[in-house]
Amino acid sequence: MKIKLLLLLALTAAGCTKKIDVNFPDQTSKPVLNLLMVKDSLMEARVTLSGYMNKSNDFPAVENAVVKLYEDGIFREEMTRLTKDEKVVYISTVKVRTGVTYRVTAAIPGYPEAEGSDVVPEPANAGEIKLKLIPTNGFYPKANITVELHDRAGEKNYYRIRLLNAYKFDSNEGPREYRYAFKFTSGDPRDVIFGTKDRYEFFTDDAYFDGQRAKFIFVSGATGDFRRVMVEVTTLTYNSYNYLFSAFMAHEKNDDPLAEKVIVFNNIVHGLGVVGGATKQEYIVTP
Repeated sequence: MKIKLLLLLALTAAGCTKKIDVNFPDQTSKPVLNLLMVKDSLMEARVTLSGYMNKSNDFPAVENAVVKLYEDGIFREEMTRLTKDEKVVYISTVKVRTGVTYRVTAAIPGYPEAEGSDVVPEPANAGEIKLKLIPTNGFYPKANITVELHDRAGEKNYYRIRLLNAYKFDSNEGPREYRYAFKFTSGDPRDVIFGTKDRYEFFTDDAYFDGQRAKFIFVSGATGDFRRVMVEVTTLTYNSYNYLFSAFMAHEKNDDPLAEKVIVFNNIVHGLGVVGGATKQEYIVTP
């Protein structure tokens, strides 16, 4: 049976979503628990049911779930149901910390209790991050953005990098900042996964630079304004990395009839989705 799995792909409080066709073995409706835990932020979980879509072409939200949070095996609280951006979410009252194992359970009447757990990784050790404009005869400028990571030795580390324009402006509520991600390509000719196609995200682990300095060069001409660019470096766990990367690859390949379909990673017991940890760092660069 072919179903659609709702994926939380942006590590922001607002949260962006994408719908991706994913092939699963024939199965009845299951709970879907999605929670990406970001260091120093409140937890925000979504609980839905797979198997059928509502009139909005979305999985129906579960409004009567009991969502519980545990820290290092000890019950901490029952998360509060709220409506945010017209979506039902379950919010914690405590902020996420590193060094803690979090387990989240979702009880839905008529279904086995779904649960998932993960830790939150330490921040990445970033080195030089800079932006350099590239001369061009085109209407829009291009830029090289260099990101250096100092990897911690003796442990498996996972990273995601995004580039965003960060505009500051005045509003009736005071100074505000508007951000939007823009596309870029990898400048490394050895990058066989990402190649020369424009993408919004870059994923890597430290398989080839454990305990070393790694420098990544990205090339972008997808925006007409490089006056203020935010480089977002996110450290991921095994669970969050595999979930986000497989979702990324599914989005890239599952519309290609000649490509092998990608199954999105799942670490939920008695359900689908993910509970994963992440630590996000933001750096502003200018020409």
